This record gives sequence, C-alpha cells and structure tokens, in this order.
Amino acid sequence: MFGRRTLPLPLDLHWPMKAWEDAKLELRYERAHMIMTIEHELVRGVTPAMLDWWFRHIGGEVEINGRTYSRYRVWHPLDHVDWQLVEGDPALVGVGAKFRIIEAFSRNPAWLVDSVETVTKLDETGIRLERHILGSEVFSLEHWFEPADDGTRYRRAWSSGPTRSSDACSSTASFDR
Repeated sequence: MFGRRTLPLPLDLHWPMKAWEDAKLELRYERAHMIMTIEHELVRGVTPAMLDWWFRHIGGEVEINGRTYSRYRVWHPLDHVDWQLVEGDPALVGVGAKFRIIEAFSRNPAWLVDSVETVTKLDETGIRLERHILGSEVFSLEHWFEPADDGTRYRRAWSSGPTRSSDACSSTASFDR
C-alpha cells in the first residue's frame, strides 16, 4: 500500500547490483534548480540499441529463472515499486507517452516518489522524461547511452525546480516593512 508508504519486498534476482561507489556523482544548485548527474560504471555486453528496446518495452514483463517479473522492477530491484503507462501505445512506448513512476530512493519510504512524466525523447542515444506545471518544466530525468568497446557508457541527470530564472521564486527577495 503506497499511501501508507509500505513498500513491496525487494526482488531477489541473485545478481549483484552496481555499487554507488563505482559511479561518479555530482550535485549542484543553480538558483532554485537542483541538478544531480550520475555516470555509471560501463554496462558491459549491452548496446545502446538494447537499452532503447528495453525502455520501449519497460511496461512489460520478463521471465527470469522460470519466474515472471515487471521489467520496471527488474531495472532496479530495490528502489523501483511500480510503473504504469498513463497515456500512449502499450505495445510500444515512445515520445509522447506518459509514465507514472513510483519508487523509493534507498528503499526509504520517506523518499517515495509517485509522479507522472512525459517521454520527450527515446532513441539509441537515450531517454528523457519531463514534467511541466503551468507550462514550466519543473522536473526532468535524462539518460544518455554512448557505445563503448565492451558495452555502453550510461549517464543520467535528474533536474528539479524551475528551469528558467524567470520561473524561479526568489528566496532572496526583499520586502518593505
């Protein structure tokens, strides 16, 4: 039950997950805008075309060792809770589709995210999700895929807050008394 912040058990898929220590993490703030970038360790044996296919079919299921799992949950067996297609073609996700994503960072119910984003880019170079409120972008998540000799370089950036200074609410405004 997500309303009371009870998370499903993590999937036990019997393979090691990449450690945070192996990723390059950067967090910066620009005005009222937070940007977090992560460059993951090389994804060996996986091509950008395979990642494009995966995201186009993220709403489906996959069989592993005779058991069926949600692809979205397999993508991150600890933090990912649920994925739903709110708008778009269920047979093949693409630009214009709307995803409802539920996840809890580090499996912490206090950090539960339940939001709907629009796919604005999806191809062999990556995927981009955006959320707009009153015409202004307030959130984006972009993944970049770059071919490498033994697999794919995988980077992502999470941005939240107004993207243009004209959209920002200034916390340094002065008020006359």
